[in-house]
Amino acid sequence: MKYILILILIFPLIGISQQHNYSYDASGNRIKREYVVLPPANNPFRQKAPNDTTQVSLEIKAYPNPFSDEVRIDIITEEELTGSEQLHLYSETGQLIQQFNIKQHSKILNTSKLANGKYILRLFFKEESTEFILIKN
Repeated sequence: MKYILILILIFPLIGISQQHNYSYDASGNRIKREYVVLPPANNPFRQKAPNDTTQVSLEIKAYPNPFSDEVRIDIITEEELTGSEQLHLYSETGQLIQQFNIKQHSKILNTSKLANGKYILRLFFKEESTEFILIKN
């Protein structure tokens, strides 16, 4: 009896609600019913997700593209570079050719020893990465 009383007192605090989702086939027959449990927003026991305010605007510009002996790479971001950012150059097959630590917002790569073809330039910045395709003539 004591446990039932505790459940009756706690249940309104938890306040679980349900939503029903139905799936139908092409003829209109219901083929699936799902129950989705939705905790209310005012639930004191519900853990809130952390606000994701760490999204970084990140862009690479590389020119000239197509290139021959060297290519200039500009890294466009609102944040300062810490020196731990990495720039990787991959072949078209995904083989890592060169990697660099980036300390400035622009870099000139000497590409005279590279064969003609497509290359993938990938910048790793904090938790994000972005890619750029380069073509050597």
